[in-house]
Order: sequence, then structure tokens, then C-alpha cells
Amino acid sequence: MLNEQESNKDVLNHLSGSDDVKPKFSGDLDNEKTTMEELKAEIGTKKEAINVHSMPGKFVAATKQSTSSGAPSSGNKAKKLILVAIVLILVVIVVIGGIIFFTSQNVDTSDNNQVAVKNENTNTNVNTNQNENLNINTNVNTNVNTNQNENLNINTNVNTNVNTNQNENTNTNENIEQPQALDADNDGLSYEEELVFSTNPNLEDTDKDGYKDGQEISSLYNPLLPAQNLESSSLVTKFMNNDYNYSILRPKNWLVKAVADVLDNILILPDSESGETFTILVKDNTNGQTLNEALASMSAELGSPGNYKNYSLSGNPALRSKDDLNVISVRGDYIYVITHSLSSTGDINFATIFDMMLNSFTWLN
Repeated sequence: MLNEQESNKDVLNHLSGSDDVKPKFSGDLDNEKTTMEELKAEIGTKKEAINVHSMPGKFVAATKQSTSSGAPSSGNKAKKLILVAIVLILVVIVVIGGIIFFTSQNVDTSDNNQVAVKNENTNTNVNTNQNENLNINTNVNTNVNTNQNENLNINTNVNTNVNTNQNENTNTNENIEQPQALDADNDGLSYEEELVFSTNPNLEDTDKDGYKDGQEISSLYNPLLPAQNLESSSLVTKFMNNDYNYSILRPKNWLVKAVADVLDNILILPDSESGETFTILVKDNTNGQTLNEALASMSAELGSPGNYKNYSLSGNPALRSKDDLNVISVRGDYIYVITHSLSSTGDINFATIFDMMLNSFTWLN
């Protein structure tokens, strides 16, 4: 009964509103005569004006806890033991896994299936060298030097040399250049050669092909017509010596004759009063002389071998004098000498024509 009254008090304490809304009780709540039915009947007369609030959950939970004995239940202890056991199992598993991992890292991964080959080599090579030197040399020669030479030369030589060397060497060698003929247009042709080939003595390139007249003639080209070879022109003619197997070009108006009517000595004479001549001399090489030997044997006619330089005559080895006046070559059984002889005055009027003849020289055989 007391609990029911206390509940009624709680309900009354949570009623909101003004005093005139609250129910008026005619009696004391503590009075045991006041019943719940009466209270409900009295409250019901003004229920529309009463706001009823339920108790918050936190107060209900607190009320339930207060009713407990204050000690944890057996169910909570079991849960805690289970959690501790699970943690311990996990720790053991981790430790075992770590041990297995580190152990596997140190395992030798080399191939353990290799077959051991037993190599048994037995060397039975026994070298026995018995080199017994039985040579016994005994030197019993005893040399005793008993020579006692005493220099008793008491001669006193007093040499007084009064040598006075008076060498007065005067070098009278003169480098004499051959006087060149007049070349007014500087085309490489002298005035006499300009007359031979009918070129313009005042124009260095008569046919205006870009080459000087003298350059064209020495290279066997026609100076009057561009790109025409000299042999096919009317300016020169070919002389052939079948007895000694050569041919050569010479100006058309020049005379060719055999000295003493023998073809081993050919003379070419210009049609001018210059006094210059050209000869082609062939000699037998009965002794099989080399080129240098042949030149040395003819040094009286051709000069010292030291005054010659290497040359090529139609592809055959030759030597040409440094003054360009003599050429010597050896071919087969013959020695060939080609000479440009000057006049008594020493003038050179046909130097380019001589080059033309040498460049046109051809072996027939």
C-alpha cells in the first residue's frame, strides 16, 4: 500500500501547469483510506488539462542497477576469459609464424640433387733424369810473362811545323741559262714557232678555247682549232722508222734526212735560219748495257750523268738532261739518243717543238 501511495506522489510531482490545473485532493495522500480508484476518479475530472510525462530511460536504467546487488554477474566473467584466451592463441600463432618465416629464409636453396662425381686421376709419370757429366777438364797451362821491355829511347824530337795552307779556290762554275727567244704574247711559243704554226704572235690563245698556244702544241693539240688533235691537222706530219721501230711528229715544212743514208741517224732541219737541228741516233747495245751504263759510256757526247734526271719516253724508262736538250733510252738491243742541237749563238727558238716531238715519239713494236 505504501508503494502505491509513493507512486501516486510521483505522478503528482510530474504534473505540469498552474496550481489551478492540479487536482485538489480532499484528503491526505498518506491516508490509507484514499484508494487508487478514488484518485483516478478525482484526476479524471480534469484529465484534459493534465500533461503526463514518462520517465527518461537513463533514470529507469539507474533504477534497475540500484536494484542489483552491485557485483558482476557470472556471464560477464566468462566473456572476459574467452577474450583473453583468444588473444593468447593469436599471439602464439604469430610467434610460431615468425619462427617458421625466419627459418625458411636461412634454408639453402642450392640444388641438392647434384650428383657428386668422383674424379680419380692417378699420374704414374715418373721421369728419371740421370745426366752424369763425366767431362773433367783440367787446365794445366801456366803462362808466365817474362818479357821485360825497357824503353831506352832518349831521342828528343822537336818538330816545328810551319804549314801555311794557301788554297784559293775560285768557283768558276756559272749556271748559264740558255737564252730564250722572244715570246711577246707569253703563250709558250717563240716568234719562230708562231711562224711555224701560223698562230697569232700577239694573242696567247689563238683559237680561244681557254688553252695557251704553246700548251696545246706540246700536248699534241691544234692551236688553231678547238678540240682537234695535232696529228690530224695540216700543221705536222709523221716520220716512221721501220728499221728501228719508232715514229715521231715534226712540223710539216721541216726537212728529214738520214745521215750518210743510214736510218740509225736521222736529222730534222727547221726551215729557218736559226741554225738549230734535231737528231735521232740509234746505237747497238751489244754489251747489254743498262740505261745508266749507256749514259756513262757516252758521257763525252752527252755530258756527265750527274746532269741528268729521270724521264719517260713513250712509257719506256729514259733520262733527260737538266738543260732539256738530250734524252737517252735503252730498249731491246738498241740505245736511242734524241738531241736538240743549238746554233753557234746558243739561242733556243724551238723548245716547245722539241717537247712536241718527244711527246709524239711512239714505239712501233
